[in-house]
Amino acid sequence: KEAQRRWGFRVCAKKDWKKFVLSRMSSPPPPSPLDLLQEYFCTDVWQLLCCVNLMSRVSSWDTKHRCISNFFKSYPTPSAFLDEDDPCKVKEVIRSLGLFDDRYASLAAITQAFLIGKDGE
Repeated sequence: KEAQRRWGFRVCAKKDWKKFVLSRMSSPPPPSPLDLLQEYFCTDVWQLLCCVNLMSRVSSWDTKHRCISNFFKSYPTPSAFLDEDDPCKVKEVIRSLGLFDDRYASLAAITQAFLIGKDGE
């Protein structure tokens, strides 16, 4: 139930739920004085992975923060992201970051791996 509450109904049945959930829980470091964008999303491993993917090769903090925040408003869980059957809607949310086809493909791969795990875990 904890996995579904956090990540949605698309979380696959696992042999060892406890191991699966614990492997995806974060251990955030103490906040830094640098106001790093990653720190805003470090309490959720899936969000942190997506955030790092989305912010690569983008220099504007404001653009990154706005787009990444809008992405998580639209897709708060991995399941919500996978439920979007129109990639163009996702690409529109992340358009101002550039490289949206590559970013979308990476987000899909990250999300699939996060929900399914290595060899079905």
